Amino acid sequence: MPTLAPARSNARALGHLAAKRAMPTELGTSELRKLGREVLERAHFSAKTSNEALLRRQMKVIRDLVDPQNQAAGEEHFADPAAARLALKQMLRQIGYNPGTTGPIGTLQDLASDPRLDLILKTNVQTAQGAAEAAAGLARSDEWPALELIRMEAREIPRPWSSRWLRAGEASGRAYGDGWGLFAGRMLALKGHPIWQKLGDPDLFDDGLGNPYPPFAFSSGMWTEEVSLADAIETGLIPAALAPNRAPPESAARNVWEDTKHPRNPAGAPDGTGGQFAPVEISGTELGEGLDDKQMLSAALKHSEKHFRKIKVTHIGSGAEIEMTHRGVKKGLRTKPNREKSLATPFLPKLLAQSKAGKTEPDRKLRKEIENVLHYEATAIIAGQKRTIRMVARKTNMGLKFYGHKVMK
Repeated sequence: MPTLAPARSNARALGHLAAKRAMPTELGTSELRKLGREVLERAHFSAKTSNEALLRRQMKVIRDLVDPQNQAAGEEHFADPAAARLALKQMLRQIGYNPGTTGPIGTLQDLASDPRLDLILKTNVQTAQGAAEAAAGLARSDEWPALELIRMEAREIPRPWSSRWLRAGEASGRAYGDGWGLFAGRMLALKGHPIWQKLGDPDLFDDGLGNPYPPFAFSSGMWTEEVSLADAIETGLIPAALAPNRAPPESAARNVWEDTKHPRNPAGAPDGTGGQFAPVEISGTELGEGLDDKQMLSAALKHSEKHFRKIKVTHIGSGAEIEMTHRGVKKGLRTKPNREKSLATPFLPKLLAQSKAGKTEPDRKLRKEIENVLHYEATAIIAGQKRTIRMVARKTNMGLKFYGHKVMK
């Protein structure tokens, strides 16, 4: 069994476990997810496990693994995963379970298999640790306001976490750059940001655990690490001009920006963004690997249709809200399409949010519904090459609307 993440607060982790009650069930994993987070947070359960005594035994060994040093006099104690696994196998024999009854022997469906028992122990121990670290971290939000999603354990075939990060962020209801994003390849977000709940949402990801803290998915190998205020400012997660206006510590539980309290139009920003943003790094594999230009365009259009139906992007330099829709993005993609334009598509909300405002000019066709046309410019590193991303928005009586982008060398 791989090494468990160290618990920084055993008391909090044990408190998380103490609040749970055994929930015998015949439901499978997919059916259990439908019960909702509120029910599952208060229950200890295992798919297709209806014996309460077995569930209580699991709860006992999980508590011991969380706090291996705390052994009461005369009480059996399971301080390592091997001992815990053996105790559960013995319990299964006592209740008359025969290996292979619930599924092929040695698989996750077999209640007595090592893979199944390891998954139960590791997932529950790490969930208690993740909950404890999240609670402790809120008290440090003033100096450590953000978290980075990192790989804690290697995987032979790692899941595409950068893509999952973008999908969770888009589902969070907040535009790219509004408290979350990819910063030089780092997955960063403010503590308490809704992206953390979406990252483990089983409605978005089949392997999601429903936690707003790690582990977010079964056997993911991913964890979070605190990010200091200085690091958050340096990366651009928190604009430097806004840092002095951050919420006080007592508001750390929300820890998200409120426009009415923290205006997004910092006075004196020399280039419309405060000049604090590094180029957006685009690896070139976000939409898939091994795609030719036509397939890449198709992937970009599908991404746009799925994620840009109608989102609001706040331009950090001016505070203006720009509506981004699939129609506007598609228009830009189909006008003189090229590979780099497709590659930039998933990052358009971030690029627009931190872009430099350029010229404003009348609509060339003098259409009555368009007051004027605004130009924006941002820098990106696409597959190692520095590029300028030029974007256009139209000001109408319905507000600002995004209307395409192009990539310049």
